[in-house]
Amino acid sequence: MKTIPQTFSRNKIDYHLMERLDDVALFKLFLEGDHVGWEVSIIYHNEARTIAGKQLEESESLTSETGFGGDGSKSFFPDEESRAREHLVKLSEAERVKEQDNALRTMALNHSV
Repeated sequence: MKTIPQTFSRNKIDYHLMERLDDVALFKLFLEGDHVGWEVSIIYHNEARTIAGKQLEESESLTSETGFGGDGSKSFFPDEESRAREHLVKLSEAERVKEQDNALRTMALNHSV
């Protein structure tokens, strides 16, 4: 599986992965070498697929620009590292609860058939 890299660029912003808790990540953001903020983002899992005849392997991706904020992902100012880390923990716990709920629903559906 292709995983989120430790460093990458997106929209001229350089992302540096600082910490990851399951499927939630904390990034330190840079623009032209200057620290410009923090981002906490959910990591999504994409199944292998074919698009326009091209085979794409199973991979991870971040929240889309249009979905950002709606899924709990959030940006922070450069001096808000502690708030960003708190949000990382909070969002990770919320995602873990969602996964457990989904697993329980799946088990219940499988047993009702």
